[in-house]
Amino acid sequence: MTTDNQNNADNSPIAYIAFNVEKHGKKTYWTRIGVAFKPHEDGEGFTAKLGAIPLNGEIVFRTPKAAKQAGQDVQAQETGEEGA
Repeated sequence: MTTDNQNNADNSPIAYIAFNVEKHGKKTYWTRIGVAFKPHEDGEGFTAKLGAIPLNGEIVFRTPKAAKQAGQDVQAQETGEEGA
């Protein structure tokens, strides 16, 4: 069974959501900074559109479903995980 969110993610040209992830103590802040579209027809890359570039130089790309679970825009989480 699929949900409306899954159907929208399957039909969307967006393959990934771009985040800047910052850790401050035990909190992790996810800031949505852009998107990456489905791979080029030759399979050799994809196009990303960014609205911001993180100062730390690190961008985390997550699938839209995972991005929805991680949170959109800015979210603080209590976590012990490293990276995404």
